[in-house]
Amino acid sequence: MIEKSIAVLGGDKRQLFCAKSFAREGFRVYISGFDRLVNYGDLISTDIYTALNNSSVAVFPVTGIKGNTVPVYFSDIELKLGKKEINALKDKIVFCGKSDTIKSLCKDICVYDYLACEQFAVANALPTAEGAVQVAMEKYEGLISGSNSLVIGYGRIGKILSRLLKAMDSNVCVSARRAEHFEYIIADGNKPLNTKEINTLNNYDLVFNTVPSLVIDKKVLENTDTDPLIIDLASIPGGVDFNTAKSMNITAVHALSLPGKCSPKSAGEITAHTILNILKEEYGWQKQI
Repeated sequence: MIEKSIAVLGGDKRQLFCAKSFAREGFRVYISGFDRLVNYGDLISTDIYTALNNSSVAVFPVTGIKGNTVPVYFSDIELKLGKKEINALKDKIVFCGKSDTIKSLCKDICVYDYLACEQFAVANALPTAEGAVQVAMEKYEGLISGSNSLVIGYGRIGKILSRLLKAMDSNVCVSARRAEHFEYIIADGNKPLNTKEINTLNNYDLVFNTVPSLVIDKKVLENTDTDPLIIDLASIPGGVDFNTAKSMNITAVHALSLPGKCSPKSAGEITAHTILNILKEEYGWQKQI
């Protein structure tokens, strides 16, 4: 095992940009599951066992693994965690999104689920918000400028998204549940609304939901006689009754994993930055150049 070397295993473009970020920080980086690429730059492409055997840190995709298979998008060869690969993980620092599966494969490893890291979540709010605006621009037949938009929820994403829409000259209403959030919403120049009081979408061209519970239910939709574009950013099952929306010909898009789809470079760099901060704080790792 080479000290302060990192194996980046499988995944999509986010993983590739994550690996490049590690290399820019001066670390030796092994990648596996990217053999369709022509140019690896400073990255060392090899099989999964060699990558693990020569590294002290293993980074799996944000989407996690399925069974003992690592998802790949740049390879025709399956990436499997067999017995020798699992044994090779035992002395590694492991990072993986949705880490329960990998923990069940090998109970003797140190696994960090970076999806659960607050730094990761906060940093991903901006690319998620920008991705939501991109979806709106692709799906909405009018201009965002001058539109009437509703942002449901004033958490990490809701804060940034409402400000982006305001900057694009949309007439923004933001729903929240806490009185102090209403004051922040007003200070941003937007209109506040209590989430509990949402009973129709008639006043809005664009509706963005960030709340991970059913907010836009059958009753709300049946009270709506216009055709707003609904973009649901909440994780599965989301906050929209999609079946009712479809039956009423209301366009509702469940826009998941927007950082990976809309801004993989930034998403990968956020992953790398989160992991390097953990390595610095927990293990004393420092930039190598």
